[in-house]
Amino acid sequence: MKNFDQVKRILHDAAIRLWLYREPLYKALAVPLFALAILAFLSEGRLSASKTVAYGAIQLLAYTLLAINTHRIMLMGPGSVPKWGLIRPTQREARFVLRMISLGLIMLLIGLIALIPTIGIWLMGIVSIYVLARFSLVFPAIATDNPWSLGEAWDAALGHQIMVIVVVGLLPASIGAGRILLAGLPYSKGLMIVVSSFTTIYTVAALSLVYERIHSVEE
Repeated sequence: MKNFDQVKRILHDAAIRLWLYREPLYKALAVPLFALAILAFLSEGRLSASKTVAYGAIQLLAYTLLAINTHRIMLMGPGSVPKWGLIRPTQREARFVLRMISLGLIMLLIGLIALIPTIGIWLMGIVSIYVLARFSLVFPAIATDNPWSLGEAWDAALGHQIMVIVVVGLLPASIGAGRILLAGLPYSKGLMIVVSSFTTIYTVAALSLVYERIHSVEE
């Protein structure tokens, strides 16, 4: 029960802090959000291999800047980023991307579980959410100049699995179910982009507070 109370507090505090920091967040996230919106419209239909790679690289960079700016504002305040956000990649952003790629490769390996007859898909989903949640603390750590390894993030999440699983796994999944319903509406492309952006920002903000809670306990 204590863990669920903590989860409710984190989700509540994330919404409050997003509202309090809405103006600096709007400015700091304008560039990556605009880039993601443009890519969403350009990527409709079949793409050549070169365009797929190029769009994927730009999308990865945009999500990296969005996440780092959000983590820093949530954890360190608006003064931790320039007025219009961090838009020039540095060593910090490079570490962030490398951790994302490493985690992506791990998730590909976990995808092999789907080959198990009957229960493979369900088992893969459960393992994916658990592993993703345990490793996810690496991202707010790196964003705030604490260059954790994936192993350090895994160890830090020990004993706090419910918090990270709800925030990183179940929260986006539940909101994603709503997006599926929206997809059937006419002219839903723009609405889907807005909902997707909000989901990402809120999840990142909540993850920031999970990291803050765990980091303060460790200290």
